[in-house]
Amino acid sequence: MYNESYGFKPLINYKNSSLYSYIIKNRKWYQDGLVNEVIFVLREVPNIKQLEDNIKNEFPNAKLAKVSDLTKGALNSALVGVSMIRNFENIVCIDLIDIDYKYDQCIVDNMVLNNYSGFLLSFESDLSTYSYLKVEVDKVVKTQEKQVISNEASAGTYFYRNVNMFLKSVDYSIKNFQVINFKSNLFVCPSFNGIINELDGVGFDRVVDVTSLSKDFH
Repeated sequence: MYNESYGFKPLINYKNSSLYSYIIKNRKWYQDGLVNEVIFVLREVPNIKQLEDNIKNEFPNAKLAKVSDLTKGALNSALVGVSMIRNFENIVCIDLIDIDYKYDQCIVDNMVLNNYSGFLLSFESDLSTYSYLKVEVDKVVKTQEKQVISNEASAGTYFYRNVNMFLKSVDYSIKNFQVINFKSNLFVCPSFNGIINELDGVGFDRVVDVTSLSKDFH
């Protein structure tokens, strides 16, 4: 998140805006008001107030959750944020903000009308730096962290039907830690293996115009 060379990665200038602000404000889920509670999970590092103040300015109604040390992976960090959600029945969106893309479809229509327990966005790739979805027709049948099991790479934005579905994914990940961990950490994409058989399964759709921010700005 912070580097002596460029400061806070989220505050890097990107398309005449701060990187994180541009990405979020151009996400379909944000523009549609899909998420009623925007929550940022931060780690206590030197000069963190600079980032906090920027978030409060760009997203005045957002909530901030701050941890004092590294968590055991992105899934655990997401759990910190989800613990602050007030309405347990709302769709839970976890956006890692590490890929810029275009996507114009309504997530609510995809999830609710199709009775999906979860929904993922993907793009075509064969690079092992990404997480992957194995799909059959319009359903996700398996997810894997940093292992190419198909040509459907995760776009880093994840949707769970509600808080209960997210917690089922976390529970599955903890119980199957030895199988799905990556470098002793838990990540978001593989957690969907825990809800693939819930409701009518996990759906997916492709995004376009992809730019990997992790690769370009790491």
